[in-house]
Parts: sequence; structure tokens; C-alpha cells
Amino acid sequence: MLGFENSKEYSELVRRVWHGDAPAEVVPPGIVLANDRPEWAWARGELLWQSMLSNGALAANFSVIGIQQLSLERVTVVEAVYLINVTAGSVFFRVSLVSGAFSGQSTLGTRDMRVSNFTGRGLSFNQVGDPLAGTPAAGYAIPAQTTFILAPPRGWTITTNKFGVPNLLVVPEGVNTPVRADFYGYERRLRPEERFEAA
Repeated sequence: MLGFENSKEYSELVRRVWHGDAPAEVVPPGIVLANDRPEWAWARGELLWQSMLSNGALAANFSVIGIQQLSLERVTVVEAVYLINVTAGSVFFRVSLVSGAFSGQSTLGTRDMRVSNFTGRGLSFNQVGDPLAGTPAAGYAIPAQTTFILAPPRGWTITTNKFGVPNLLVVPEGVNTPVRADFYGYERRLRPEERFEAA
């Protein structure tokens, strides 16, 4: 990869792994800085996390779980969601990015023992109103006692916007339905040019 030294996260990765700049500003053959070796994510400033969330059924309420990013300085990327239907029948799950100050926060678990200081949070709550009402959402019908792996090519990016606190939510289509999912991703600091600026 030529020109890596112009990108702070990649130049820092090379400095840490090879204890100095790579020869002739070219990384060793076969190395792909953007996705090579998960243990190098930390050197790129990407903090690997996981969150196993569930929420039981509550009469006349939607059961909701998800991932939230509260910091104006950081971005959370959800790379995969394992949707788990724990019921005895088929359930239609909806997945969408949405803004809102939701409660029921929990800390994220780490996938790298060197880091645990995440600003992203897991969410688990119940509410009478549909939190995805009026929001375009992808939907997936999951058979009983089945796990469905949802891993789009670029994942979901959760970061500050003009609409409020950003979240990725998983919500069953109907009320009084339990929800469970495992989330995997990473978090990193936003570069100045990446930060949202209101028009």
C-alpha cells in the first residue's frame, strides 16, 4: 500500500507493529492494512466490542434492543447482528438506524482485552409506542428457535447527526414479543473532517 504514511491510523499501525516506518514507505508484501489481522485493529485505533442483548415480552409494549453512541467525538460501527428468535413461532424483526434518547443502557463487552473504555452503549427497553413508526426499516422473518446472521457489506455507522442521539434498533413487528440479538462491531475516534456539521 503506497501512501499509507499520509493516513494517521495506518501510519500508527505500521509504527507499532514494525517498530518504525516501513522500508521505502511500502508495507511488507501480503499485508492489507485496512482489514489484516484483528489484533491490529487496536493499533489502527479501532476498539473491538460485542454485546449480547435480550428483552422479554411485556403486554401491549414493544420490546426493543440496540446499540447507541452518546459521544460527539466517536463513531460506532456495527458489523454484524445475530437475530435470535427464542419463541415457538415465526417472528418478523425490524432493524433500522433511528435517532432518540432511549433508556435502558448497558456497557459494551470487549473483544480485545487491551481495551474496555467504550462510549457506545447497549440498549434494552419496552415502550407502548412503536420506536420505528414512520422509519424505513429492513425486515426479516425468523422461524422459531432460529438464529439469523445479518452482516451487510459495510455494516451500520452510528454517529452524531442533526436529529439527536443515534441508535441502531432491533424491534419485533408486534407487541408482547421477546427480542434477542448479539451485536459485533468496533468503535473509534472521529477525525475532524468526519464530524457532522449542521447546515
